[in-house]
Amino acid sequence: MIADNILLAQELTNCLGKGGNLNNTILKLDMEKAYDCMNWNFLYCMLAKFGFPEQWISLVKRLIENCWFNILINGEGAGFFKSSRGLRQGDPISPPLFVIAAECLSRSLDSLFIQYPRLRFFSRSNTSISHLAFADDVIIFCKRTRKDLNTLMEFLKKYESISGQRINKSKSFFTVDRKTSNLRIQCIQQATGFHLKFLPTIYLGAPLFKCNKKSVVEISKSELVMVTLYYDKYCKGSHPLTATLPYFASPNWKRLWRVRNDADVQCFWSLGTGKISFWFDNWVGEHALCRSVPEQLCSFATVSFFWSDNKWDFSKLCQVLPLNLAQQISQIPFDPTSADLIHWKLSSNGHFSTKLIWNQIRSTKTTLQLLREI
Repeated sequence: MIADNILLAQELTNCLGKGGNLNNTILKLDMEKAYDCMNWNFLYCMLAKFGFPEQWISLVKRLIENCWFNILINGEGAGFFKSSRGLRQGDPISPPLFVIAAECLSRSLDSLFIQYPRLRFFSRSNTSISHLAFADDVIIFCKRTRKDLNTLMEFLKKYESISGQRINKSKSFFTVDRKTSNLRIQCIQQATGFHLKFLPTIYLGAPLFKCNKKSVVEISKSELVMVTLYYDKYCKGSHPLTATLPYFASPNWKRLWRVRNDADVQCFWSLGTGKISFWFDNWVGEHALCRSVPEQLCSFATVSFFWSDNKWDFSKLCQVLPLNLAQQISQIPFDPTSADLIHWKLSSNGHFSTKLIWNQIRSTKTTLQLLREI
C-alpha cells in the first residue's frame, strides 16, 4: 500500500508543468494531533454508515469513553478525569477506528472532484486521481486557480467542523512547478494559508522529484490503481511489449520500458479465464507466441478467443499458427472458472521478490578459505 502510494505520487508529480501546463498544484495536508482531535459522535456515525451493528458500536463506545486519566503535578496525582474526544495512542483498536473515520474525507474528496470537474489535476491519463491517503497522511492533486482552491478549502473547513480534525496550516504546504509566477504563488498562499515548498519533497518517507532517479517497481496486469494508470497513460491500444516510449514518459515508466523484454521471458502465465493476450503474454512455455510467429493475425486477440465450449477451437488455431504449434497448444489445459495467474520462473513458489532479482544480477566473489578459517 505504501509503495503504491509513493509510486502514484511520483507519477503525478511528474505532471507538474508538463506540456506548458502550470495550473497543477499539489497540497500536502498535516493533520494536527489527528488521534487526539477525533470527534466521537462523528466516529460512531461513520461506523453506522459502514454497516456495523448497534451492539458492536455500543461496545466500541464503552471501550473509548470509559477511560479515566490522571495528571501528575510535582510527582503527585491531581485527580482523575474523563476525556470528551480523541482516540488513545497505543490502543490496538485506535488505528482501524481512525482509518474508518478518515474514510469520510477520502470518499468526500472523490465526490467533490466529480461534482466540480474543473478541480481535476491535469495529466495525460484518463484515470483521474484526486488524492492519496495513508492514515492521516493526505496529499491532494488539484488545479491552483483561486476559485478552485476556495472551493477545496471550504470543503476542508466543513470536514474539520464535523470530524474534529484540524489541519495544521503552518506545517501543511503546496508544491507547484518552478516556472510558476510569484503572483500565482501568492494567490495560492492567500487561498490556502499553506507555505510553498518546491520539489524535491518527502512523502511517506520517500522523496518526490522531477528528475532522473533510480526506481524499482513490480508491475503486472491487475486491478491496482497504479497499474491502471500506467496502462491508460502509456499502453493505449497496445501491449506493454509493443508500446513505444513517449517523450513525456516519467522516470519510473522509462525504466520499466527498458527492462520489459528481460522481465517478460522470466514470467509465465497459467490459464484461467483466458483474458490475457494470445500473442504477447507468455503462457505457452519459453516465450510469448509473438516471438515464434512474427506476423500475427488478430493481434489484439485474447486466449479465450480461441476457445469454444470450454475447449480449444483447433480450426481457429490452425488459421493463425503452423500445424505443429497448433497441436502443441491444443494440449495446454485451462480452467475457465479461475483467474489467469502469473508466475515468476526464478522462484520456486512462482512469487516475485526483489531478493531473487538482486541475487540474479549482482556480481559475487568467491569466499576465500582463509576468511572462513578466521
